[in-house]
Formats: sequence, structure tokens, C-alpha cells
Amino acid sequence: SHDRWYTESISNYVCEECGARGKHRPSGWVKTLCNKHWKEYQEDLKKRHKALDELSAISQELGDY
Repeated sequence: SHDRWYTESISNYVCEECGARGKHRPSGWVKTLCNKHWKEYQEDLKKRHKALDELSAISQELGDY
């Protein structure tokens, strides 16, 4: 229907966090974010990767015992 088409097309240009103008961002997922939320998303990913690396290192150390 027209409503579904409109909703899908507008979602390509509206930040899913705040409703501001956004665009599709390469993230492995379909994400539409404004510049502010894209930067926050990238910072959050860096923190998560760092935490996973730290857990992996701890796991390897414990495996040596």
C-alpha cells in the first residue's frame, strides 16, 4: 500500500534514534543515523570491541593455569 511504501522510503532518510535527517551507514546492519548518532554508534562499537579483546586476553590467561 501507499502507506507502507512511504514509511519504507522515508526510513532511508530519518535517524532511527532521534528523527533528524539521517542516511544509511555501513555497519553490517541496515542503520539510518544522523551524524551525531553515527559518531556515538562508532564510539560504542570501539568500546565493545575493546571489552571483548580484554575478555579474550583474560580467558587465554586463565586457560594457561
